Amino acid sequence: MRPRLLFCLLPAALLLAGCPSGEVPCGLTPVYEAAESLTMFSLDPCTGAMAFGTEAELEALVPAAPETSPPIAWASDEIDVSMNQGRFTFEGWFNPWDQPTGGEFSGVGTWTGGDDDVTASLVAGPGPRGSIHLRLDVAADVDRVSVAFGCTEGQRFYGTGARPDGTDHTGKERWLYAAEQGIGQTDYDIDEFDFIRGRTGDTYFPVPWTVTDGGTGFAIGGYPVSRMYLCGETEPGVLRFETWTNSLDLYVFPSGSPRQAVSDWTIASGPPAPAPDWSYGPWIAVQRGTDALLAEAAELRELGIPVTALWAQDWIGGRDSIGGYDLHYHWQWDEEQYPDLPAAIDQLHADGFAFLGYFNPFITDEFVEWEEALADGYLPETPDGDPYEFSIVNRYGSQVDLDDDEARAWAKSYLEAAPQMGQDGWMCDFAEWLPFDARVGDGLEGIDRHNAYPIQWQELNMEVLNEAFGVGNTLCFNRSGWAGTQAIAPITWGGDQETGWERDDGLPTAREIGVGLGLSGIGRYGSDIAGFSSVWADPTTKELYWRWIEMAAFEPVFRTHDGLAEEGNWHWAADAETLHHFGHYAKIHMRLLPYFKVLDDEYMGQGLPMMRHTILVESGEGAAWELLRDAPDQHFLGDHLLVAPVVTEGATSRAVVLPAGRWYGLEGTAWEVGDEPAEVDVAAPLGMIPVFGRAGLVLPLGDHDVVTSYPEDNPDVVGAADRADSLDLVLFTGADGATTTEGVTWTLTSTLDASGAAATLDGTALEACADAADTGCQASDDEATGTAIWRIDWGEGAHVLAGDGWSLEVDDARGISGLVTVRYLPE
Repeated sequence: MRPRLLFCLLPAALLLAGCPSGEVPCGLTPVYEAAESLTMFSLDPCTGAMAFGTEAELEALVPAAPETSPPIAWASDEIDVSMNQGRFTFEGWFNPWDQPTGGEFSGVGTWTGGDDDVTASLVAGPGPRGSIHLRLDVAADVDRVSVAFGCTEGQRFYGTGARPDGTDHTGKERWLYAAEQGIGQTDYDIDEFDFIRGRTGDTYFPVPWTVTDGGTGFAIGGYPVSRMYLCGETEPGVLRFETWTNSLDLYVFPSGSPRQAVSDWTIASGPPAPAPDWSYGPWIAVQRGTDALLAEAAELRELGIPVTALWAQDWIGGRDSIGGYDLHYHWQWDEEQYPDLPAAIDQLHADGFAFLGYFNPFITDEFVEWEEALADGYLPETPDGDPYEFSIVNRYGSQVDLDDDEARAWAKSYLEAAPQMGQDGWMCDFAEWLPFDARVGDGLEGIDRHNAYPIQWQELNMEVLNEAFGVGNTLCFNRSGWAGTQAIAPITWGGDQETGWERDDGLPTAREIGVGLGLSGIGRYGSDIAGFSSVWADPTTKELYWRWIEMAAFEPVFRTHDGLAEEGNWHWAADAETLHHFGHYAKIHMRLLPYFKVLDDEYMGQGLPMMRHTILVESGEGAAWELLRDAPDQHFLGDHLLVAPVVTEGATSRAVVLPAGRWYGLEGTAWEVGDEPAEVDVAAPLGMIPVFGRAGLVLPLGDHDVVTSYPEDNPDVVGAADRADSLDLVLFTGADGATTTEGVTWTLTSTLDASGAAATLDGTALEACADAADTGCQASDDEATGTAIWRIDWGEGAHVLAGDGWSLEVDDARGISGLVTVRYLPE
């Protein structure tokens, strides 16, 4: 079925000739129909009003804008934009919208309107993944253009990238340009400026995309500085999309569900780049030299704590400053601080550690790169043609001009030294600071390249790494970004949070950012454990550290950061209790590797993030559904694990909204929720995070003794490859389910009254295990918690393990062995 350009519904002869003025009556007229969804785009030739719906109901999906709001508009403004420390200030005023005084269809799929001075044209046609593409061009020297629709009562808006202030953006204006988020965020007028705090809603990583809970997505194409007005007070009842150019590309995804819309958007904006298996193990930050690096590595292996990567951000050098321990912004190895680093990296590799470093695009006046960049013209320029220089935290300098091919090649020559010494990847930091009034490349304006700069920086870093190691074997991890970042850089982290509990920039925001990125197409995420800056907060406390560790264990990437207040912050080995706590959750995270790989397959193939907002997993209507949809501080990991971290200081319990059905707490409790979502109060003492498995989940876990998934050569180090045939499975009975790990499919069939009292393997009854070495036997059955454990050597071929009310079938076990834990409702 092909998309239809309907255009006026006139006879074929008139279609070919266009629709002359006066022959088409005013009112919404079908123009284009998307083949996959049978979604109709309609337009009023007299006013430019637009809507999406069906052939029978033209405004069923997205209504037309109210008559008082121009559906197609442009403006010329009096705005000055300045940048200080990566934050952008807008001074002046935005003029009211101008709009066409009339219009008409001027060709198949094309509408033209305007006034005496301005001509606007709108073209409708097919976009990627079943979307509808609207292209607006305004032939005039204007600063902004926009298209607008009406709002549907009760509709909620999500997406727009990494937003510390939450995932529901309904009623808000969302600016779409990369910026420093600031240290703490506050509300203030658009023309105010604070060089430390960020403006509420500012983000390192905007994504020009929003998705409704009804399943319609909207994306702005290209890299323009943009804004979305999501049915708020600025224009009541109006959904408006604006770009700071004289053209706008809007893609509307009538996908039918939020899950499908996010899937379509992710794949359309860039199929995710692959990530290596070791990225899903714990990463530890190490600073202050080679001796500290090797000592920490030895301690971790001696203690048997799983860690797959060590991250030394100060391999380029560091210094103690008034704000804490800080980096040199430099592109070269500091041989004084890290003597014999290549040999140390070789040793780390042998012991199963990846080594990660650090780069950012800044060039500061302290190092040789500055003189080279000035001499060869590798910096952005001011409007007057001078090198564009500015303050960078407590330094002075600029950043490399990535639109200049020679400058890019020069920067690449510095980055290439890192993999040559053995670095497996690094943090590709910053990239949000390009001033709007800069000139880059061959006269390009900064405002037009600002949002492209994060993409260019990630492309350069991954080009170096992929050339050295091959695609899928390496990574850089970024905080800034734009649409398509997921196709370049495999891992994103949440940027610099405060070492505190505040909801403007502390622990709770790290979760919000990860879930918001997932709604925007960015599916692999981790945060700084336990925060970075301590400007408005005290250094990391023991309680905060513990709670962050618990949360991060169920994020795809588990990575510590020593933070600016390094000496005062709590640490993974600060005391014996913390050492045990850290080791416990590091092991949980390491054992989740098979599950993360299942979710990775879903992300790569379907575009579904690992951390999932409720609207990607559940659906419904009414008060009970809204209670679940809007439940704070909880999300899904995949479809069947519900994660509810404790993000409130001093809390020892919390409320959780569980979807309908049966749910099992990983700590041994169970709930029968009923036919609608319900709120339950759960105990959450320090040291425990509420995580729940849905009935029907088959949860695959790696071997308990594995400490790394990075290739290792040390026979004393247990790597994932050494235990490739060892797989534990947890069966949450009460519904049917399945999982596929490394091509092996495990299928659970179970009833609500399943138990763990007895089991057979291929029809042979299994007895109690006589000792720990036995297989094909029952290790335990605890009726009080509803937990039975079976020790199984599956061997080759197909097998069936069956118990009272449940069975587990495998199509070809391929020599796998391990524990099978059956969770059932306690007596």
